[in-house]
Amino acid sequence: MEIPSRITSILASTFEGCSGFTAFEVPEQITSIGAAAFENCVNFTSISIPDSVKELGGYVFNGCYNLERVSLSGSLTSIGLYTFARCTNLTKMIIPEGVTSLGGWAFFNCGNLSAIDLPDKLESIDIRAFWNCFSLTGFKIPPNVSSIGEHVFENCPGLERIYFFGDAPQLGSQAFNQVSPSAKIYYFEGKTGFTEPNWGGLPTQSIQQPSAATFWLIDQNLHHESELVNDPLNTGLPLLAYYALDLPLGQYRSPEPIVISDQAAYVFFGGREDVTYFVEISKDLVNWTSDGVVMTDPDVEGYRTASLNLIDGRCFVRFRFVQNS
Repeated sequence: MEIPSRITSILASTFEGCSGFTAFEVPEQITSIGAAAFENCVNFTSISIPDSVKELGGYVFNGCYNLERVSLSGSLTSIGLYTFARCTNLTKMIIPEGVTSLGGWAFFNCGNLSAIDLPDKLESIDIRAFWNCFSLTGFKIPPNVSSIGEHVFENCPGLERIYFFGDAPQLGSQAFNQVSPSAKIYYFEGKTGFTEPNWGGLPTQSIQQPSAATFWLIDQNLHHESELVNDPLNTGLPLLAYYALDLPLGQYRSPEPIVISDQAAYVFFGGREDVTYFVEISKDLVNWTSDGVVMTDPDVEGYRTASLNLIDGRCFVRFRFVQNS
C-alpha cells in the first residue's frame, strides 16, 4: 500500500482489523500514528517506523498476534497503553533511546517475548506493562527508572533474574506477583533503597565489584555469574568466544581476512582487558604458532589488526582466547 506524499498522519483506527497485508513500511513524511491505527491486523508480520514519527498512540498494534519484527522511530519519547498488547509472536524488542515512559499493558500477553532492551533514559514502567509475558527469564531495569507500577511483571512464571542498574524505584503493589519461585532481585554495590534479605517480596543480592564480563552476561540474558567456559547453546563455542569478540550470543562469526597480494589482514574487536588474544597459523591443523603474525594493540574503539605474510603459501588461521585470572 502506498500513502500519498501529502498525508502526514495516520489517524486513529485507520487500518484497524485489516487482514489483507503482512508488512508495512511507514513513509518518511508521516509524523504521527493515531491510537489503534493497526489494531487487530492479524496477518501483520513486520513494520518499520521512520524517525519522522514523533507520536505513537495507544493500542496501535494491539492484537497483531503474528507481528514478529518491529523497527521503531528514534524520535519517540513514550510507548502508550496497550501498544504491543497481545502481540504473541513478538520475541525481541528494542525501545528507542529517547523513550522515558512505558505505558500500562504495553506488552500485555506477549507470551513469546523473551528479550527487551530498554533505554537508559526510561523513567517509568506503568501498570501491568509485562503482565503474562511467559517467556521472560531475565530483565534489566535501567538506572533512571524511578517508578514501577502495580502488577507490572505479574504472571511471568519464567522470570528468575531482575537486575536493577539504579537506586530502588517506587514500587507498585504485587509488581512481582506469580514470577518464578526462584526469582531474585540483583542490584549493584552502592545503589540505595534496597533491603535485605527481601525487597518487593523477592530475595535480594548486591553485586559487588562487577566486571565487564558481568555486564556482558546480563546483556545476553544470562546469569551474571555464568562461567565463560560454558557453552549454553551446545555449538562447541564457549561464551568466551562471543565475549572476547563482543558479539551477541548465538551470532558468532569469525573475522574475515582482507587479502592483498601476499598479505592477509584480520580486523576484529580485541579490547577486553581481561582476555588475552592469540592469532595462530598452521599448515597441517596440528602444529600451531603465532610466529609470523603481527598483531596491533587495540585502538580507541577496541579493534586490533592481525597481519600475516602468505609468501610461503596459504595457511589455516585460528583465533584463541584466554580469560585472565
